[in-house]
This record gives sequence, C-alpha cells and structure tokens, in this order.
Amino acid sequence: MKDENVEQVKKQLENHKKFLILIQEWVSLASDLADLEIVSKSEKVSQTKAKNEE
Repeated sequence: MKDENVEQVKKQLENHKKFLILIQEWVSLASDLADLEIVSKSEKVSQTKAKNEE
C-alpha cells in the first residue's frame, strides 16, 4: 500500500467498525421491538377474552 493511502484506509476501517457497531445495535433494537409487539398483541387478546367473559 502506498504511504499516501494509509491515512485514508485507516479512516475507512474506523468508519467500517462504527458501521458494524451501529448495525448490531439496530438489529438488537429491531428484535426488542418485535418482542414488545408480540407481548402487546398477546395482552390485547387476553383483555378481549376477559371482556367477552364478563
């Protein structure tokens, strides 16, 4: 690698590492959201059943 490109490549690698961290965070948050949506739907079904039994 040419010396003149070293800094640019280092910067690109640093940006890529940040990008990977952000992707991991996004996937984790998407998974949490999906879990919350499932719980929410389950609670709504339970509430509807309880109202219908009254």
